[in-house]
Amino acid sequence: MSRAIDRVLWPSLGAATLLFVAWGMVPRAAVFTTVLSPGRLIALASLVKLALLALGAAWSWRSGRLLDAGNPVRPAWTLLASGLACNVLGQAVLARYQLTGQQSPFPSAGDVFYLLAYPLVGAALVWFLRAYNEAGYPMGSRAAYPVLDLALLVPLAILLRMTSRFRGGSVGTAWMIVLSGFVFMCAGDVLFAYFTALGKTGLDPFVHAAYILSYGLIAAGMRRHLALVES
Repeated sequence: MSRAIDRVLWPSLGAATLLFVAWGMVPRAAVFTTVLSPGRLIALASLVKLALLALGAAWSWRSGRLLDAGNPVRPAWTLLASGLACNVLGQAVLARYQLTGQQSPFPSAGDVFYLLAYPLVGAALVWFLRAYNEAGYPMGSRAAYPVLDLALLVPLAILLRMTSRFRGGSVGTAWMIVLSGFVFMCAGDVLFAYFTALGKTGLDPFVHAAYILSYGLIAAGMRRHLALVES
């Protein structure tokens, strides 16, 4: 089942990312002014991001539910799923505008959920670090959205180092995929802040591409973790 999902998820993620990169590079190409008009592409990006975030949240929640009640990392999975669910709600608020051809306001009610996701995900990562450390995997040495992203990358990088040899490296590989997702989320937030400050809305396709790749990688990492729990 996991391999079947991977055979659909990875090619779909690559195709969606390349589509928006192509839109950003050649926005006046015939395909982007007719069949795939900007309005349709923005709506498509909204649906793709919403679906990927929902999958990541669902797979994260499922990973926690499959663990024993006394497992020390079960609360971490609950926190992580809650953080990803906040991102789902944030994207759902924006989808209301994006699917109807309206300009998404900034700030909006969706940003409340996006900002709430950071402490939940951060708390989850710290909980994972503590649980893995207590299990014998030593930690070793150690504009708003971009700063918060970087705050999450530090515990993720440490977590990756701690789990790199756990279960033959499978857990480390899963966290590497998640870490890559947060790196692209950071890139998306930096691009969003930069382009918004300059008023360069024509570069939005690259922001969409960064977020789609980010959410897809996070979802894929959550799916990899779920497969390990189920095995």
